[in-house]
Amino acid sequence: MREARISGPPHNPGSGGWPTLRYFNKETGLKGKTYKQRTGLAVCDEMKIQVNMNDYVEEQGGTYLCSAFDGSMCDSVELAMINELSNDPSKDYPEQLKAIEAADVTMTDNLEKRKKLLKQLIAKAEVQEEL
Repeated sequence: MREARISGPPHNPGSGGWPTLRYFNKETGLKGKTYKQRTGLAVCDEMKIQVNMNDYVEEQGGTYLCSAFDGSMCDSVELAMINELSNDPSKDYPEQLKAIEAADVTMTDNLEKRKKLLKQLIAKAEVQEEL
C-alpha cells in the first residue's frame, strides 16, 4: 500500500527558495520543521560545506560524530576536552553549557565541540537519573 504524498501547508515544497530542506523527528512529528539558514549563502551552497551539513544532521538528529563516552570519531582537541570534563570533580555540565550559550561571542570551533560534548554528558546523566 502506497502512502499519500506529504504536501501543502505546513510543508510547502519550494517555498522560500529551492531546495527546501525540512527535517522530521520525534519532536516535530509529521509536520516537520523547515531548515533555518545560518549564513547568507544559498541553501544549496551552505549545505555543500561539510561542517554545516554535519552540524545540521547532528543537531536535528540528536546524534554526534564524536562520542563523549568512548572517544570514537573524536579529534585530538575533543579527546582532550573529554579527558578534562571527565576529571572535573564538580560535573556541573548544565552550568557550563548555560555559560557557553549565554556568552555573547562568536561560536568558535572549539566552543562548538565543547557544547556538543556537554550535551551528550547531560543527556547521559538525565537517562541515569530516570533509572
